[in-house]
Amino acid sequence: VGLLDVLRVRHCCFIIGPTGCGKTETWKSLMEACRESGQDGAWEQVNPKAITSDELYGTMSRSNEWKDGAIAAIMRNMSKEVNGYKPLHHHKWVVLDGDVDATWIESM
Repeated sequence: VGLLDVLRVRHCCFIIGPTGCGKTETWKSLMEACRESGQDGAWEQVNPKAITSDELYGTMSRSNEWKDGAIAAIMRNMSKEVNGYKPLHHHKWVVLDGDVDATWIESM
């Protein structure tokens, strides 16, 4: 089973491995192959360890107002097809590129 097969039946997947093993090149190569086969796509990359958990996922203010985090903002832009996202983008990926740790991964 290839990565594209997994993405066809799942909303997310993880490519895990040590630094320098080719994780980034794997998904970038898949995106390029999809484009060459006529399925355009777009991606946005976030390092989850470079921002706080509230900045990543969102938070409720003291006045009970929701403030979107990076993932929600990106996904909303993708679904509303704004900020460069287009209807012709068959593949829209949010790439969380950083070390996996319990602080952010458990909330996924």
